[in-house]
Amino acid sequence: MRYIGKEIMTYELWSGVSGNLVGAFPSEDAALEALRSAAARNGTGYVESLALIAEDDAGESRLIAEGQQLSRRLGVSAQTA
Repeated sequence: MRYIGKEIMTYELWSGVSGNLVGAFPSEDAALEALRSAAARNGTGYVESLALIAEDDAGESRLIAEGQQLSRRLGVSAQTA
């Protein structure tokens, strides 16, 4: 988890297909590294089925990126998979 001021941030990957939590990470960088590995193994179609969410210690969530936007954030696209 990362502290921002007094807030603790957790970065979560959620499946848009199943609605399940795929993983929780202490930093955005750790979540993105896991996504890079997933893209290498499963292709960008898998990555594009996910959403990256930041959640603070109060339980408030915000969307960072999902779908193709998430792939672009990683620097991968369907053409490179």
